[in-house]
Amino acid sequence: MGGAAPPMSFASNSYRKLNSWIPRNEYDMYAIGVQECAYKVDEHESEAASREESLFTSMGIPAQSEAAKAAAAAAERVGDDRTPLMSTSDHWLRAVSRAIGSDYRVLACESIGSVRLCVLVRKRLVPLVGAVRIAREATGIGHIGSNKGGVGVSVRIGQVALAFVNVHLAAHAGKTEDRNRNVVQIMRRLELDSSAHDEMQVVPTARRRDRKRRSAPVTGQPLKRAWPMTHHALFFFGDLNYRINMPRPVVLGRIKDNDWAALHEHDELLQLRMNRDMFFGFSEGELYFPPTYKYEYDSHKYDAIKNRTPSWTDRVLWKVRSGVHVQQTFYSHVKEISTSDHKPVQSSFRIGYPALLSDPQSAREARGDADDAKQHAWRVEFSNLVVSGVDGPHGVPVSQPYLTLEFDDLVDRTDNSNSNVRSVALLAPRSTSRRSKALWHSTGSVKPLWVRCDRMSRDVLRARCVVVTVRDNALVGDDDVAGQCVIELRPTVADGDEEDSMPSSFQVPVVLDTSYNGYLLGYLSVKRVPAESLLRPVVRQEDVVDDESFSSSTQQQLKQRQQQEEEEEDTVKQPEPELE
Repeated sequence: MGGAAPPMSFASNSYRKLNSWIPRNEYDMYAIGVQECAYKVDEHESEAASREESLFTSMGIPAQSEAAKAAAAAAERVGDDRTPLMSTSDHWLRAVSRAIGSDYRVLACESIGSVRLCVLVRKRLVPLVGAVRIAREATGIGHIGSNKGGVGVSVRIGQVALAFVNVHLAAHAGKTEDRNRNVVQIMRRLELDSSAHDEMQVVPTARRRDRKRRSAPVTGQPLKRAWPMTHHALFFFGDLNYRINMPRPVVLGRIKDNDWAALHEHDELLQLRMNRDMFFGFSEGELYFPPTYKYEYDSHKYDAIKNRTPSWTDRVLWKVRSGVHVQQTFYSHVKEISTSDHKPVQSSFRIGYPALLSDPQSAREARGDADDAKQHAWRVEFSNLVVSGVDGPHGVPVSQPYLTLEFDDLVDRTDNSNSNVRSVALLAPRSTSRRSKALWHSTGSVKPLWVRCDRMSRDVLRARCVVVTVRDNALVGDDDVAGQCVIELRPTVADGDEEDSMPSSFQVPVVLDTSYNGYLLGYLSVKRVPAESLLRPVVRQEDVVDDESFSSSTQQQLKQRQQQEEEEEDTVKQPEPELE
């Protein structure tokens, strides 16, 4: 916002310009983020906004924020009987709420410095709203200054978890690595998991004769940094500040010719995504509009004083889990607003998901007979797990890797805390071709994860996932995490009345701080068993297996993967960035 007030006025009841960016009463849900939102509210505007408090109260906006209460208390202490002016955060929240319309309720509004994020939902959907979490992280001077950073909101609509993150990353050309570090810090430290984990890990049984095998430590710590993967949809947006690396005169010429493809080739963010260095698995719409920075104030002309190269600094990216369909219906800048040296960006989406997930009542009805359900449980089993191509957080290949497996944080828990987390030791690398990266493998089947049927219907279970974290026993603290991945249960859970599913193979990428970092493959099966199985330990022969227990199909999978890696090394590819 460039330190300017929103282009609207309570005093004159004028919202036209603001509605060009925030359409009125058009969507079921709004997530509105701004940066450099710091301005002084004048007396007339403060009084005009205060006269509409009854409207704001109906939208869930408190009459006074904590900042306003503190200002009033300070004025009272010095004997100032004038009505304190409305704070910037209070005025901004009321401005966007008034522009959207009275048929909405504010779910969350949070700021860090001048970075603000507000999430509103249509009132008819309020009964479906579950857990709402708010988090913020400063990435400015000394990694604590609030001039840069991110604000996040997690909200559950029915059983669907959505996350919104608004950021302001490091500025200036040549600061790409600083921006990347900002993203990593925000992703690591925002705490948007929507429920607590049971803190327990269980080490699988191993044969004593195998002295080379290292047991995974029982740390008692829950999984970390899983929220970007476990939410059904994550929207990451704001002033990302990534630049176009071309001379300014050339960029201006391309803009004049509407030659967007030529600019795409030199856009930092598109190049990072194409090389899988950042935002792996994220999508972005087509950039078929002029760069949003840097303009003259109150003008549609690019700034000619500081000679900054025009760039798409303001972006909207998203990431979804399997089974959730997100379609971007609009993505462009808003040329009508010129109160800043940036043009605001607007994007709209249509989100499709199984009807069962949208309504908790539907989920309850899908469970069938409760008495019968209480007599059964789901057993989720993994086997022949293989990890390859995984480097540690500092770019050095892992030396003592192990895995932790756990249901995503959105799953209903069983009363048996021993069933929630599994820790899996990995053997030393098997012999591979000289050009391929090391393959680490588990010792056959892994002790199963459990879910009670009365807490998880078949259809709801299909919408869940297991989060796998790759760790390195040679490292300590947060640095022991080498990546995470999500394994969806949807393809494996049997249809209809079938109680068991045949083991199905999977191969998923391992991601570390939004960068590609190898892959995990293996087998997964889901079985319906008597609930009494939850009350006794399950000891099976397949839990104690020989090192050569790989099935022929797994070996074939590995061979094909190695051949694919070698072909990729021999062929220099420059794929087009995925713009969905």
